[in-house]
Amino acid sequence: RHHGHSTMADIREVFDLYDLEGEGYIATGELGNVLRAFGHNPTEAELQDLLSSVDSGSGKLSFGEVSTCVSSFKPNGSYEDQVREAFKIFDKDGKGTISMGELKHIMQNLGEKMTEEEVSEMMKEAGLDSKGSIAVDDFIGVMLAAV
Repeated sequence: RHHGHSTMADIREVFDLYDLEGEGYIATGELGNVLRAFGHNPTEAELQDLLSSVDSGSGKLSFGEVSTCVSSFKPNGSYEDQVREAFKIFDKDGKGTISMGELKHIMQNLGEKMTEEEVSEMMKEAGLDSKGSIAVDDFIGVMLAAV
């Protein structure tokens, strides 16, 4: 899974997986799978919007068209909504807080990979100590500041 900024090489790698014949095209129906490979979760409506902006009606997409779709895809859910969803995954008991260890794990594994030092520095700036836990709104604040 790729997150954050997708490079041309990343997009090419995924494109080639679906370009089974090696013709330089993928079926328009594969666009959703390509976007999901980059951590997006497009709705049918979002896919139709994207396709209508790039597909000439041929039923196939070139690498350039797919690359445009991947780089221009903006999910309807805001970044804040995505962060809130990520938080829920770690807040297993639904208390509205996660441990600092879990926060560190998230920051080091999602999107732009951060070092332990960067995470600690960011937490300090956010006024959080490394013991205890962090509430969902503080977490969202930290994540939005990290973007």
